[in-house]
Amino acid sequence: MSEIDDALREQAALYALDALPADEAAKFRQLVRRHPDLAGLVAEYEAAGQLFTALTPPATPPPALRSRILAQVAHRAPIRPAALVIPWGIAAALAVTAAFLWNQNLRLDDTRTALEERASSLPALEARIAGYERLEEEKNQTVLDLRRKLEDLEKRRTLAEMQVATLTSKLDASYLAAIAWDNDAQEGILKVRRLPATERGKEYQLWVIDPARPVPVSGGVFKVADDGSATIHFAPTQKVSKATAFAVSLEKTGGVPVREGPVVISNL
Repeated sequence: MSEIDDALREQAALYALDALPADEAAKFRQLVRRHPDLAGLVAEYEAAGQLFTALTPPATPPPALRSRILAQVAHRAPIRPAALVIPWGIAAALAVTAAFLWNQNLRLDDTRTALEERASSLPALEARIAGYERLEEEKNQTVLDLRRKLEDLEKRRTLAEMQVATLTSKLDASYLAAIAWDNDAQEGILKVRRLPATERGKEYQLWVIDPARPVPVSGGVFKVADDGSATIHFAPTQKVSKATAFAVSLEKTGGVPVREGPVVISNL
């Protein structure tokens, strides 16, 4: 059904209001089943009727009204079926409903047009977003590369400024230790191998020899693993102006402020 004429619209309104005679309602119901457009129109009228019914407050007629109506009907002759006239209230409701539906259709058309315009511009917007994402990735990669270069330069500078020494033992040549010292940072790393485990109540203590000080400066105490290895990050207890040598002695647990035990390894 390409177009719904006025007659069908009137029938649809009466059908939605349950105002068609039974035989006409049955024929119209079959017509609605065959034509989706007409079924949609009936559904709109039914929804409008329900809306107006919900908005209209119920009224209770006075008790005497029923008696007067029955008395008047009893004195009248039977009325022959005639063409159905839509009461003015229903006609007004249908008119308002039609205007409301027309306004809604106009709004839907405007919304559809706006959505179509936005959809047409979506590919360009997506392309711009993709371009921004690529620029962001390139920027992040550039920052990462610069950071890596700075870290590499910092490592090279640090290695160049570090003082590296090998510590040996005068008693047992199997003992081995190496130390890296950064005088600017006032910190270093000691790595030892094959040192014997300390007995109970004893620990190894590292010393930094500074010619400007009368006694060596403590670099802290440490213990070795079962295989005699250890890696210690240390910082002296006092500022060192220049480290000319390093030594490791065997001291009591917790260490001492001035060396007391024998020197195990050194580069003196």
